[in-house]
Amino acid sequence: MIRVAALAAYKAGLCILPTAIDGSKAPAIKPWGAYKTIRPSVAELRAWRFDQADGFGVVAGAVSGHVECWDFDTTEVSLAFEAAAHATGLGDVWSRLTTGYLDRTPGGGVRILARYPPDATFTDCTLARRPGRTGEPDIKTLIELPTYAIVAPSNGKTHPTGGTYERLSGGFDTIASYTNDERAALMTLARTFDQIVRAEQRPSSSSSSMGGDRPGDDYNRRTTWAALLEPHGWMIVFDRDDVSYWRRPGKTCGVSATTNFAGSDLFYPFTSSTIFEADKSYSKFAVYAVLEHDGDFSRAALALYRQGYGRDHQHEPGSSPGPTVHTVEGLDPELLIDIGVVVVEGRHMAETGVPYLVDGLIPAIGTVGLLVAYTKVGKTTFTLTLGGAVAAGVPFLDRHTRAVRVLVIAAEDPPAYTAYLARHLTAVPVGQMTFYRAPIRLDDTTLTAIAATIQTGQYGLVLISSWQAVVAGLTRDENDNATAVRIMETVKVTARASGVPWLIDAHSGKGEDQGDDADPTKAMRGASGAAGAADYLLSLRYDVGGPFTTRRRLSGKGRFVTCPPMLLEYDPDAGAYSVLSVNKDTMVETTWRLIVETQALTTTPQTATAIAQAAGLVTGAKVTTSIRRRVQDALRRRPGVRTITETWRGHIRTLYASQDFEVAPNPQMAHPGDETP
Repeated sequence: MIRVAALAAYKAGLCILPTAIDGSKAPAIKPWGAYKTIRPSVAELRAWRFDQADGFGVVAGAVSGHVECWDFDTTEVSLAFEAAAHATGLGDVWSRLTTGYLDRTPGGGVRILARYPPDATFTDCTLARRPGRTGEPDIKTLIELPTYAIVAPSNGKTHPTGGTYERLSGGFDTIASYTNDERAALMTLARTFDQIVRAEQRPSSSSSSMGGDRPGDDYNRRTTWAALLEPHGWMIVFDRDDVSYWRRPGKTCGVSATTNFAGSDLFYPFTSSTIFEADKSYSKFAVYAVLEHDGDFSRAALALYRQGYGRDHQHEPGSSPGPTVHTVEGLDPELLIDIGVVVVEGRHMAETGVPYLVDGLIPAIGTVGLLVAYTKVGKTTFTLTLGGAVAAGVPFLDRHTRAVRVLVIAAEDPPAYTAYLARHLTAVPVGQMTFYRAPIRLDDTTLTAIAATIQTGQYGLVLISSWQAVVAGLTRDENDNATAVRIMETVKVTARASGVPWLIDAHSGKGEDQGDDADPTKAMRGASGAAGAADYLLSLRYDVGGPFTTRRRLSGKGRFVTCPPMLLEYDPDAGAYSVLSVNKDTMVETTWRLIVETQALTTTPQTATAIAQAAGLVTGAKVTTSIRRRVQDALRRRPGVRTITETWRGHIRTLYASQDFEVAPNPQMAHPGDETP
């Protein structure tokens, strides 16, 4: 009987070896490794005397025509697997395979032979296990794909029980095939039967011994798996023993993950075809961090805190509040990150570069910037032009942009005026830029609403006009530094949680320093503490010529922003800005051009004060030290300009003239304040 069955298996293309008679269930041929790739010859088969053997087995893999064996340890496991296969849309595959070839082992297990595609690779693998019981190994295998599998009608000493392997259906010539997708789906389903405790994916600094009211802990308690997974396209397939089986988005059959294995309330993905790491357990908070914040646990915790998780909650109705207990807890361990992690993160950013929406101007991370300028300099026009460029993904000020959806909150200007200023933004694709034209206040309710709008609308940049308008009524007056700083810090928390940059324009004070070396953080009107609390500031100023010139000067500084002064030209007809010059001496070059255009420099030697007056850099007779120094810088070492140093009334002074002067210095043109520094 064994000889006939072995011959049938060999004729069907299988690699067969006789089984040892010591109950080890191993091949009788030692060593047998060579037969994993080469089938035995007919002469070898005759020498092995199958007519005297108790049994034989099949070597899985390409050597057997791409046949492999599915081994289920018990009938109970196989029946549960069959039920799961039918529940997950794999019932037809299971029926096909079990009809093609199915054995029962002496121990009550089930064995299936199946043919996999030639482009696939066989690997001996254990798919499901459980902890060993009394008298068993520490780990008991439940489902596996072994390299060598004993088949019917083997009997006698091939098995420790002395029992017989029984054919239930099919035969060697009817072994059924399955596709790569069907094979992978069955393997994934089999892995859901694994009962060994799995590693949990946690923040790198988390401590499993610390619980309580952290945002993540609170979220784990209050959220259901359906509420978390279903909005992202995951679908529950069936439940078994309090374990839920889920299918990933885009998949039509099989399972991809489970929840609540062994009562753990954890999510366990089995497939690498998702954004989750396969074979790791995730809490609800960890799943939320991956789905909503690209795995950034810190951002996820901040976002949940903004939504009310992790804060004090009222007792459930009908429960007794009990005595008040005051406890002291440490900082949230989910937000405590080891130096090694921080260093790696920083080095990665240094190597890959800081991400920007507008190179060098708008970091593509959750930051809050202020654009500070005089009234009517063109803050709104500037931000709308910037927003339009980002929404369309076109360069702005000769700088690369990354296309994202833009949310504009026009809280200060009348809706009609905002529309008028936006009339040039015809190149912005429909749906890429949205306007909210109504007054708002940046209180907690509004910030929560903005954060929700960012998330649902998938916005990548928020523009707000203006700071003074959105904090009105929240501060005692515009000089209320303490309240302004608190508001700015709250806005920053919301921006951090949203993960997108916010740019808010703000009015500068009347005494703003217009020099190129002016500190932008000191330009804001009123509560300047808010400017200091912002992540970065951009300063937009008139060029020489005052309110009626079309030229502007832009500079900026702060977190990830270092923008030396640049001279811009605004075209009101096209609604576009162009860069005239970019360097730290922009004001110097601007002053020199004005001196040349007004012919303030002549062949007659003059002081810097006199030249400033002739160029129209001042109104009236008073010339400030800043203006005088600007003229001196513009003329110093300038080709075509001659300088004369002389003593006048006991002071050293410097006079300037064009290259070909002939007359002597005119003492009447001197000013006592023009001493050489």
